[in-house]
Amino acid sequence: MNRVLLVTGIVLWATSMAHGQITQIIDSSGDGSGNALNGAQAVALAPSGNVYVIGAFSVNVFEITPAGEVTEIIDSDGDGLVPLSSPKDVVVDGLGNVYVSGGDVVFEITPGGSISTIIDASGDGSGATLQGAHGLAVDSLDNVYVTGSASDNVFQITPGGTITEVVDATGGGPGQALNLPLAIVVDNLHNVYVTSTSDDLVLRVTPGGQVDMILDETGDGVGNSLDYPAALAVDAARNVYVAGQFSHNVFRVEPTGTVAEIIDRYGDRMGNPLEDASSVGVDEAGNVYVCGISSDNAFQIRPDEVISEIIDATGDGIGHSLGQAIGLAVAPEGIAIVSGQSSDNAFSVVPFFKDGFETGDTRAWFEVFPP
Repeated sequence: MNRVLLVTGIVLWATSMAHGQITQIIDSSGDGSGNALNGAQAVALAPSGNVYVIGAFSVNVFEITPAGEVTEIIDSDGDGLVPLSSPKDVVVDGLGNVYVSGGDVVFEITPGGSISTIIDASGDGSGATLQGAHGLAVDSLDNVYVTGSASDNVFQITPGGTITEVVDATGGGPGQALNLPLAIVVDNLHNVYVTSTSDDLVLRVTPGGQVDMILDETGDGVGNSLDYPAALAVDAARNVYVAGQFSHNVFRVEPTGTVAEIIDRYGDRMGNPLEDASSVGVDEAGNVYVCGISSDNAFQIRPDEVISEIIDATGDGIGHSLGQAIGLAVAPEGIAIVSGQSSDNAFSVVPFFKDGFETGDTRAWFEVFPP
């Protein structure tokens, strides 16, 4: 595998390109030992600094350590009994266990490499089935949540293995059905947020089981609509961020219910558009990040509303391009991991505008997370 040295871009003090430290951390050669990465998709970032990348077409998942070591941790064989097919999402819990959704199954891979199935098509075993396992989330208690994109429901799996359906196709009732749930996040009070993607809704499920709609197709209500919510993020203040793939935008929904569009199809308004918003994340400083599949780029939106393109189709600028930016994971420190589906790779991006107005931070991913 080609490992790339750091490249420093040009800082422009405006809402324009602000490429910082960009490093390609995995390419199509995968682990370099015959296990290729094809169709890089969802990515996850563990507190240890390990990065996890799904190969949607190669049907596998890779781990990349801060030292640059690449390991395939699961392939199409799954756990040896149940195969992995059509992998969709990957998350990591507080103990370093990795969870991967695909087919009608969620797999757990322990730090020691043991692979097991934590939920399958039988769902809760009491009649609520899981079909089309898609979005994953983990809460502070290491409960795992998975959306059933075809069964139109969400399950919670506790560390002890108890499985509960937390919301079904009825969602919040008439006009608030759960239809094609793709994305899911959990806040620090254990409220669950899930997209009803076909109906252009976002629902909130409280720990007590109450279901409310927090956003619909009208978006902010002043002309900026939501079309095909494909990704969610939530910050420590319980602001929820919603990426509208076909509306090419991101909304912030505050706990009070106030809705604001924070980026639209015009991106940074300096000629760098956002097309087909695919993933969204937020760091501890309140900077929001979003990828554009069709625009082959990613943006950072600062709390002061300054928007910067942090990576584009040129990738690291030294020959490793970014095609179809689809996967995004953000570290609390403001490091973004961006995957390219058609370029079969992933990059670590440290924006110059990383911590509010801070500039010139030359730390790379492997320096923030030393081996």
